[in-house]
Amino acid sequence: MQYAMLQAYWPRHSRDLLIHTIELHMARNDMRPCSREEAERTVALVPNSSGWAVYDDCADRMDLSAMDGLGRALTRRLEKSGASGTVALGVVVSEDKRLLRLYAGGRVRDTLLLSPHPVARPATFTDTLRARRWRPLLGKREERAAMAKLLACGGASPAEICGLLHLDGSSRYGFRSLELEQPEGMIWLPFRSETTVKQKLSERILNVVQQPGSAAGACLRRRDPH
Repeated sequence: MQYAMLQAYWPRHSRDLLIHTIELHMARNDMRPCSREEAERTVALVPNSSGWAVYDDCADRMDLSAMDGLGRALTRRLEKSGASGTVALGVVVSEDKRLLRLYAGGRVRDTLLLSPHPVARPATFTDTLRARRWRPLLGKREERAAMAKLLACGGASPAEICGLLHLDGSSRYGFRSLELEQPEGMIWLPFRSETTVKQKLSERILNVVQQPGSAAGACLRRRDPH
């Protein structure tokens, strides 16, 4: 099993702002909205118990830079909108390994690689300090202590991780499983490269120019010698 997804801890009512933020991020990468049939990259949004699950087909192919770009963009935008302490969490699963990536304020704040074979050791002062980075996700003091322990041992069961970080079933699959899972309220955001759009436009113009019946084509055709 191999997949990636992004949990955006945004308010559920912020759908339009979330969509606009993703469109701006894609525009900065020279991509524009298009139909699903034309898409070169697609993002899907699903409302869930903690906000929004974000599935990106590029990130799902284990492109960490694609996930980082979305995570930074989402947390930067919402913070500028006045919502302080907003975070996103990247979840990458490959076989029995799991990577958690914390985003806040437009930056990668922490990365945790969970091992299937955790080491039993008590949390240190350093672990406690590091756990503070995750504070926006940890409401109770017991949760902060559990996070410090997780950082110390480097592993926990998927159920424990989901409970601690407020993840639901939407974190257990990636983009490639969306058609199978059919989560309720799913929104598709397909994009294609601006370069591709410009190339196809130039091809259409050239095709019109080369058509014998077109005015432009008539101007460019040589006259037959008499």
